[in-house]
Amino acid sequence: MHYVAMGVALLIAMLTTTEIMWQNVSERKPQLAVLKALGWQNTSIRRLVLTEGALTGFFAGLLGVKVTIIIVTIMYQQFPTSELPFLFATILIPVVTGVLGALLPAERAVRITPAEAIGGHVVNQKKVEKRFRLALGTTATALVVGIISLFGFTSPEVKPVTEEASTTPAPTAQTTGTKQADLKDTKPKETTAPKEDDLQKIMNLGTFQTFIGDPELKKREFQVGEPVFASPDGTEPEAGKRFVSLPISLFHEADEYDGYMDYRPNGFRMYTPDGTKYSPVDMVNHNKKAFKNGFRYFTGEKSEIDLVFLVPEQEKTLVLYASSGAMPKVYTVKIEVP
Repeated sequence: MHYVAMGVALLIAMLTTTEIMWQNVSERKPQLAVLKALGWQNTSIRRLVLTEGALTGFFAGLLGVKVTIIIVTIMYQQFPTSELPFLFATILIPVVTGVLGALLPAERAVRITPAEAIGGHVVNQKKVEKRFRLALGTTATALVVGIISLFGFTSPEVKPVTEEASTTPAPTAQTTGTKQADLKDTKPKETTAPKEDDLQKIMNLGTFQTFIGDPELKKREFQVGEPVFASPDGTEPEAGKRFVSLPISLFHEADEYDGYMDYRPNGFRMYTPDGTKYSPVDMVNHNKKAFKNGFRYFTGEKSEIDLVFLVPEQEKTLVLYASSGAMPKVYTVKIEVP
C-alpha cells in the first residue's frame, strides 16, 4: 500500500513537472529558435531543458528536506543528526523526477526551427501536440490506476466488537423515616460497582487484555514489567500525585521484518477507572540501537524503555493502553497500585 502511494505521488510530481516545463518551452520558443539560428545543436538544446528540469527537482528536494527537518525537530524535540545522510540522499528522487518530466518538453524544444523566430513562420505542431496528449493521457491513466489500487489494497480498520457487562439493577428498598440512617450507610458501597464496570470498559479497548505478572504477557513480543513508583531522576511529584515508572520492552526477530518499524511509546496512555487518561511525562531509552528518533524500532534489537506517568495518588488501579505500528495487537494492561 505504501509503495502504491509513493508511486501515485511520483506520478503527480512528474505530471506537474512536464506541464510546467512544456509551458516554459512554449513561452521561450523565440529564444530557443535564436539559439538554433546561432548554431546550437539539438543535443545542446535538449541538455539545456533537461538540466533545467534537474535543477528544478534539486531545489524542490532541498526545500522538502528543510521542511522535513523542521517538522521532525519540532515534533520529537531532537535534531535528526543520524538521519541527515538519508534525508539528503532522497534529493535524488525529485532530481530524477524532474529529468523524466522534462523529456517531452526537451523533445519539443529541439524541433523548434529558426524560421519560427526570424521569419515568423508558423510550424504545424499537431504531431507534437498529439504525442504530448498521448503521454498526458498515459500518465493520467496510470494515476487513476494507482489511486484505485490504493483504495483496493487498503483494508478498512475493523474495531473489535466488545460486549459490555450486563448489570442487574439493585432492588429498591421500601423504608420509613426511621431507616434513613441505614440508607445513608449503604451509599458508599454502591459506588464500587460502577467503578468495576468502567474499568472493564477501558480494558475492553484492547484486543489483548492482560495484567502485570501475566504468564501469557511474558510470551509476547511486547512486555510490561513491574512498575516503580518514583521518577527516574529522583524528582518529587506535586502534592496529591505520584510518579509511575513503567518498564516496557519490544522485540522482533530480524528476519520477521526488514529495516525498522513504526513504534511510538510516547503515544501510550494511562487510564484511571473514571476514564481520565494521562500521557507520559518522561521517557527513558535504555537501548538506542533498538529505538531511535522517537518512532523507529530496529528489528533484531530489544527495545527497553521506561515510561513515566504522573497520576493521582489516590488511584489504586490503572490501565495502560498501548498501541503502535510495531505491535500487532492493542494492549490494555491492568496495574494494581499498592
